[in-house]
Amino acid sequence: MKKMKYYLRIYFRVASQYLKERMQFRADFVCDVVGMIITNLCGIATFWVVFQNITEVGGFDFYEMLFMYGFSLMAMSPQQLLLDNAWVLSERVDVKGFSQFGIGLVLLVIAWRRLAVPVTVLNLLMFVVLWTGAVFICMALIILSSTFGFMGVGTNAAVFLASDLKSYGRYPCDHF
Repeated sequence: MKKMKYYLRIYFRVASQYLKERMQFRADFVCDVVGMIITNLCGIATFWVVFQNITEVGGFDFYEMLFMYGFSLMAMSPQQLLLDNAWVLSERVDVKGFSQFGIGLVLLVIAWRRLAVPVTVLNLLMFVVLWTGAVFICMALIILSSTFGFMGVGTNAAVFLASDLKSYGRYPCDHF
């Protein structure tokens, strides 16, 4: 267990240095964050346009879809933040994960309130457990595909497979 703490501390130090390096080029950092925000706002706008014309898709209304979209953004952001380039063993931290997590959290809170889900200890505990499980599944897919990429000649096919598998997590959202 001591070795794990040691390596985690090293990882976070390297990640911290990378973030400091990225912050030196503020325009690039801002462009990354703004680009992620615009991408997600376009997805939300698509939901809004579709639900202006119909009341539900596959049995889900607008706020239920918004909840699932926010949850999937929050579940994928730690993987994007920590393991975005795992297949090339870079010490890079993808800062877009921060904005993705923030957008997902805002969407989730808005949908949670509009769906009138009671804020109880049990609901919050269940959310944390499900979110943690979803994060581990997303991260495991990337680690597994990166491992296969190291054993094979080309890494791209394995990583694209993991990305495709992760996209099924947003099934109801992407269905329409």
